[in-house]
Formats: sequence, C-alpha cells, structure tokens
Amino acid sequence: MDAIGMWAEEQFGAVALGDKRRTRRAVEIAEGMARRPSDGIMKQMGDWNAQRGAYRLLDNEEVSHEGLCRVHWQTTRSESGNRGEVVLMVQDISELDYSVHNATEGLGPIGDHRGRGLLVHNTLAIEPKKRTVIGLAFQQVWVRDAQAYKGAETRQARSQRKSRQSKRWLQAVLEIGTPPEGIHWVHVADRESDIFPFFQTVKAQGADFCVRLVQNRRLADWTDEMPRYLLDEARSLPSMGERTLDIPAKPGVAARTAQLSVSWQKVTLRSPRNRSAQESLLSAWVVRTWESNPPSGATPIEWLLLTSLPVECLEEALERIQWYTCRWI
Repeated sequence: MDAIGMWAEEQFGAVALGDKRRTRRAVEIAEGMARRPSDGIMKQMGDWNAQRGAYRLLDNEEVSHEGLCRVHWQTTRSESGNRGEVVLMVQDISELDYSVHNATEGLGPIGDHRGRGLLVHNTLAIEPKKRTVIGLAFQQVWVRDAQAYKGAETRQARSQRKSRQSKRWLQAVLEIGTPPEGIHWVHVADRESDIFPFFQTVKAQGADFCVRLVQNRRLADWTDEMPRYLLDEARSLPSMGERTLDIPAKPGVAARTAQLSVSWQKVTLRSPRNRSAQESLLSAWVVRTWESNPPSGATPIEWLLLTSLPVECLEEALERIQWYTCRWI
C-alpha cells in the first residue's frame, strides 16, 4: 500500500456506517478522490462497478455527511496537537453551485439569488511555518433560507433563527474545542467573523483568533465627550515598519510590487450593547498594514487585523499578517 492508500485507510478506515462493506467503500472513494482530485467520480473510481458502488454509498440514507467525515475531523484535531506551538484553524464559507443541474429541489439560493446550491463552512487546520495542510478540523453544510436571503425577516426573527449564518463561526470553535496545553490554536477568518460573540467563544475555549476587521467598535474609554473607535485609532498610528507584497496580474492590470507600512497597538474593546458588565471588555491587539502611496489609478491596499495574541514588535506583527495570508491556501 502506497502513501495515498495509507492516508485513505487512516482517515476513513474507522468510519461507522453500519456495515463493514460501506466502510471499505468509503476508503476506496477517498483513495480514488485523493489520487485524481480534479476528475469526476467516473475517472476517480476507475471502472463502472466502482463508480456505481460510490453512488450507491453516497445515496444511502443511512450514510450521513457527519458519519463519513467525523473520524477525519477528529484525526485532524489530534494531529494538530503535535505540529508545533501554533496551528491555524482557518475558517471560510464556500458555495456549491448546482444551478446547471436539472434537479435542484431542496437546494437554496446562492450568489445573486438566481443560483441554487449549498453553503459549506470549512475549518482547515494549517501548519503556518511550513504552510502545509493537516486536514479539515470541522465542516458544516447547509441550505440558505430563501426568506432570510431576501431580507424579508425582522431583526428579532433573524437573531432567533437557528440556521443563522453568523452562528457557523461560533459552532466551529465549539466543535473543535480546547487545544492541548502549551499549544495555540488560532482561528483565522475574514471580516464576516468580526462579531463580538466569536471573539468571546474563542477565548472561552482557550484558543486564539486572528480576524480581519470591518466593525468600527468603541474602545473601552469611549465617552460622549471623547468618542474613540477601533478603526479610527488604528488608522491614526504611525508606520512602525515596512513590508513588500507582490500583487499578481489581473485582466487589464499589470503585476506590481507594493510597498506597505505596518503598525500595531494593544486595544481594549467595549462590547456591543445589551451585554452584562463581566462581558463588557475585551483586550486584544490590532495590526494594520497599508499602502500609503499606491500607483495612480490603483486601489490602495489595507488590512486591519485583530488578534488575541500579543504583538509587541515588527516580527510578531508580520507573523500575524502571514497567518492571515494562509486563508489563500
């Protein structure tokens, strides 16, 4: 058995699907997909009988997404405790577009609302220094509610809806749980995760976060007479260092190298309204990297990150920025 075969057996050989033959088939499917990830099931399975067996397994009502994947998630989390001091738990949402298929019953709106498909929230465990993938630490799949997508529900109804998309970020943190002692699991995510309960949930699990900011939150010493806001404060900081960024070419736009400034500062945030006193404050570090002199006609680059891990020098600020770039993986 070669390395790919051993991987498939290790990741899926213990799935409990109610029948040993189903487990064996799951291993064969995983191996075929790993060998030819860009092909369809016909080529991945190798022959008609294997392809038919794959479809039969995936169409079996007794075989669930969680049943197929949970062993792999658990294996990934276990391995993430043995890969050095820091492992990134990179969260992001993707769309599965089945609009061109004839049968889309049971699917939900995606994209501009004219498409039909599923939403998938992945949490990928990554070793940052080597930029290598350990595996999926958790995965959620769901159908977007059509009425919610159209903005037809009230604010109160949206807050009470169990399938609310913002809750996916928190659910992933809770499912993945607490890292081993001495290990930092850093949840890395884009601006959609810039929600106060996400920060609190991460810290309650003994983990850390590195999130791109979008909310101009109040700082702890905010007053009516002297209002202070997070993004305004970050943008007022002077440059404390520099970095370069190679920007690839796009249609009609040539590749270029951008010269970016870097700054950082410890901040204490005030929670949104309707929070109790003990939940009212959060200490973190804000890191900003930006392009102060972009070429004529170019959109200036700016990232604003919030992290729960200390940033006290340029090296640490650059490391937090590099963690965020692991989202591209």
